[in-house]
Amino acid sequence: MAFSPKSWVVVEELTITVAATTIDIPGLDGDNDGAYLLEGVLMNNTASNSSYYLRLNGADVVGNRLYLSINPAYDAYRDTVMTLGAASAGNSGFFKLEFPISATGTDRYANSHVIRNNNATIFVQRFGLNISTPNSATNITSIGMRASSVDAIGIGSVIRLWRIK
Repeated sequence: MAFSPKSWVVVEELTITVAATTIDIPGLDGDNDGAYLLEGVLMNNTASNSSYYLRLNGADVVGNRLYLSINPAYDAYRDTVMTLGAASAGNSGFFKLEFPISATGTDRYANSHVIRNNNATIFVQRFGLNISTPNSATNITSIGMRASSVDAIGIGSVIRLWRIK
C-alpha cells in the first residue's frame, strides 16, 4: 500500500484593518477535515486588558480548560472559559491552537500555546482544552474568537486558519 502524505493548507489569513471584537471564519467542514490549526498575533490597541475566547459555529465554547504556565502562581489552574490567550492594554500576544477533530466520544480536545507581553513581563502559557459544547457529534462549520474588551482584536493583528484533510 502506498503512503499518501497529507499537508497543511491555509484556509484563511486575516490581517485586521478595522478593529473588531469578534471574528469567525466560516465555510468549514469538520466532519471531513482532519484537524485545524488556528494561530496569530493579536494586537490589543485599546486602553483595557483583554482575554480572547474560542468560538465554534458562531458561539463561545463551553467546557474545561487546564491552564499551565511558567509562572508558579498559575500552574494547574482550572476554569470553564476556553481562552486562546490574553493581551494587556497596548500590548500584543501570540497564540497557536491545535484542534484535532474528534472521532468518538462526546468531548473535543485541543492545545493552545500563548506568548504574551504583560506590561514588560513575558508570559509563556499552555492551555489544555476539554470542549463539551459543541460536542463531537456536531459538525464544525466555523472557528473564531471573541475579545473580552471591545475592539481588542486590533489593527495589525494577523490570524491564520490551517487545515489538514
